[in-house]
Amino acid sequence: MNDRFTAWAEQVCNTRVHAETGQTPIERFTGAGALHAVEPSLLREAFRWSVMRRVTNTASVSLAGNRYTVDAALVGRRVELRFDPEDLTKLEVYWEGHPAGAAIPFIRGAAIGSAMGSTWHDARALGRSLRLHQAAIF
Repeated sequence: MNDRFTAWAEQVCNTRVHAETGQTPIERFTGAGALHAVEPSLLREAFRWSVMRRVTNTASVSLAGNRYTVDAALVGRRVELRFDPEDLTKLEVYWEGHPAGAAIPFIRGAAIGSAMGSTWHDARALGRSLRLHQAAIF
């Protein structure tokens, strides 16, 4: 089916002249010059998720059932957490649109290796849980 669609797009769709532009889609696409690759950091930033959280009196925030410590200067303030939903071990904190450090996950009473295995067991599973939770809410 994909082969048929590709054949149709190349032989029919991309060869028809558009009524408003007076160009075929492929002419218009290539007419702007050479294509430029997007810088990987910009691409990564474009697909990160963002949520707002209020920093508790203990300088912590929660996300997907996990607690993170943040800068104590942010106590009581609403901050934005930016993160990759597939990796909840790295959260960036923003306050009023400006970077305010990183949110560090709390790992109590165990070495990081075992806590990651038992408490977090898999960052991807947490990302999936967060997506399911948000889908249920919205």
